[in-house]
Amino acid sequence: MSIDGLNDPGRKSKEDGAVPTIRIPAEKGGRYMHERPSGGLYGERPKQEEAGSDRAGLQAYGRRMRRRMLAEVPKIRLVGEGVLPPEEGEMIVEQADIEGDPLLVSNGEKLEPQMLTREKLLEAELEPKYGMELEGVEFGFSEVFLIDGMREAVVAYVEKDEQIYVRGYYRSGNSAMWRYLPDRLQDEESGEVTWYGVGHSEEALTLPSGIQAALNEQSLKMEKVPEEEMTERERYVNGLRRNAFYGTAKALSKRMIRENAPGEHDDALEKEVDDKPVYAFRDGVPPEHLLPISDGPWPDYESERISSEGESPIYGHFTARTYDSIDKRVKWTIMEDGRGQAWVGQIETKSPITSTGLRKSWMNPGGFRKSLYEYPARAGSYGDYEDVKLGTGADGAPHPRYVSMWKNYLSKIALIREYGARRADGSIRNADRPILEVPDAKEESDMLDDLE
Repeated sequence: MSIDGLNDPGRKSKEDGAVPTIRIPAEKGGRYMHERPSGGLYGERPKQEEAGSDRAGLQAYGRRMRRRMLAEVPKIRLVGEGVLPPEEGEMIVEQADIEGDPLLVSNGEKLEPQMLTREKLLEAELEPKYGMELEGVEFGFSEVFLIDGMREAVVAYVEKDEQIYVRGYYRSGNSAMWRYLPDRLQDEESGEVTWYGVGHSEEALTLPSGIQAALNEQSLKMEKVPEEEMTERERYVNGLRRNAFYGTAKALSKRMIRENAPGEHDDALEKEVDDKPVYAFRDGVPPEHLLPISDGPWPDYESERISSEGESPIYGHFTARTYDSIDKRVKWTIMEDGRGQAWVGQIETKSPITSTGLRKSWMNPGGFRKSLYEYPARAGSYGDYEDVKLGTGADGAPHPRYVSMWKNYLSKIALIREYGARRADGSIRNADRPILEVPDAKEESDMLDDLE
């Protein structure tokens, strides 16, 4: 997949009046129309008695006007695997629904709650720069940017059922997979966001492999400028982008985290994404026991669907390859770093894509959940403390932030060993499919009927 971005390091800011007007070639669906509806974006605001006296009535009127507008105005298509002209991106922003909660933002003297608005998205230069279509759902993406100097993020515009929703996506540190941000916890004194909500499960928040590939390749084109090397304007815009990203999400409270109440904060996640996995792989067993079932949901390495490359602070350069399962009911994404060490990034169902950009159903990967580097608390006795990534502890001294899982865990999993063998000999096909069976294979096979 090749996504052409608008990420020219030499591009000047809009204030300089030098942002290039980029047209999509006609064969990619170019020649868009730019007329806006008369009477403003939503038409004339209704009188109170016309729309109803309550807020819900006004909101319903707004939705009706939005649908009417989208029916009358030439459709903005977020597709083409190419850049969107600036005026198209701005018009998409003006049609988008923002569902996030207020974020505490400093006004120079104190923190005050601010809602994310379309105007703030445009000021932060987060209008969609490129787009794609996946299974009938259209996506527009801003430029990839860094939050707090290290975490990659992007603002997405998801069009589904004739509405455009603003969503925040970010790259996970240890898994290197892109996830949806449903909600966040913010310190009321410092304003720092201290917790990313995990919803029903981290696996439920992992984006489809097609989106992963698009964002991976766009990330490679991003100019990663350290914050200390940014110009004054770049730091200003970067701060706006941070606030906008967090403003796409709902606000968490410590009570919600303490009571482990996922989904009550994010209506879209609660209504559209299943709260329990459709299937759970075995967990709590030695890696040697994670053996494949013949003709089951195991990777078919003859069926590579998507391949992309990316970079992360932990892994450096990596490759992500997505395969169908042998039974064609799920997809596996295998991640590989520059040393040839691999891990399972995602086991993806083939369920519908929701307005969050997530699949409706998801799988619990069980023992396949371990990434190449894990938090020490998750590594258990399998962590290799001779291969760690250091971070700064509360005492200011360096401590192992992530510990390698390769030597004692991942290298002992059958499907990872098979992947490595095929990569080593350079073969695309391998006649010997896994046929080993776990002792309770029949019981697990019966559970897979839920995937039908």
